[in-house]
Amino acid sequence: MRKILLYCFILLCSLHVLAGPRKIKGLVLGEDGYPLPGTFILEKGTENGVSTDVDGKFEIRIENKNSKIIEVRYLGFQTQEVKLDKKEKFYTITLVEDAPSAEVIINTGYIINQRRRGGNPYIKISEEDLAREYRRIEETATEVPVDGKNKKK
Repeated sequence: MRKILLYCFILLCSLHVLAGPRKIKGLVLGEDGYPLPGTFILEKGTENGVSTDVDGKFEIRIENKNSKIIEVRYLGFQTQEVKLDKKEKFYTITLVEDAPSAEVIINTGYIINQRRRGGNPYIKISEEDLAREYRRIEETATEVPVDGKNKKK
């Protein structure tokens, strides 16, 4: 009887080891299949996070046993939430690029409007000016010969 009680006591004492943090490993790729170094992996609802290495690989310790989701963030890509499976230890995550928004600034090297205020220069460009400059750049780009193409005769 004592042996059974001793085994039960040892079993109960070792259960906390099973409930401890678990390690999740994975690989983050872009749509083109190349690894994304510096991608941020975050345990949702906590401040626990890691970054991927040069090869896009990561290893994160999930501290909260109730955590079931990790967030994957990378500049220029959509944030992705990945549901964790208790049996799965390795995840391959493919991020999708963000569609370019109207807030993209194209630096053409030309200043359309410049003012000075308090000694700090800044540039104000309207959408119409930006669209006009973009069309002008597209038109001149088609005239530049590239590897024998677009040559004027």
